[in-house]
Amino acid sequence: MIYDSAENVEAYGHLAVPLPEAVRFARTFDPARPDGRYPIDGEDVFAIVQSLATSPDGERPFEAHRRYVDVQMVLEGAERHDVVLLDGLALEPLADYDRQKDVQFFPEPKEYSSLVLTPGRFVLYGPGDGHRPGGSVDAPRTIRKVCVKIRI
Repeated sequence: MIYDSAENVEAYGHLAVPLPEAVRFARTFDPARPDGRYPIDGEDVFAIVQSLATSPDGERPFEAHRRYVDVQMVLEGAERHDVVLLDGLALEPLADYDRQKDVQFFPEPKEYSSLVLTPGRFVLYGPGDGHRPGGSVDAPRTIRKVCVKIRI
């Protein structure tokens, strides 16, 4: 997992994933454009832009991906993400891995950390990073965000 300010993204240019390009897409996205899926490099890199209502703890499961890295940025509002490293945890998945959607859901672990995404910050989740996005910061609110999916 990487959590940083968008202005520092060039420091990660050495990574095997095109992180600077993903953050650049989110930073330059025209907010007048509708929610939806936006191709960047075919099925290898694409963005999902969505408006959603944040929710309190416990209303969402943790999730993890195997085929894609998530790079998430909030365009409007603030969103809490709960995060945990799945390596070494004995968490029984809530369901089998969904290959088509590239997601597997997990119950809330006993211990985890939280971070807050606001405009100008990004987070990158790799395959071992359990995460629970969509959390309320102060109270449930509608936010707008970009999630760039990068095939690994």
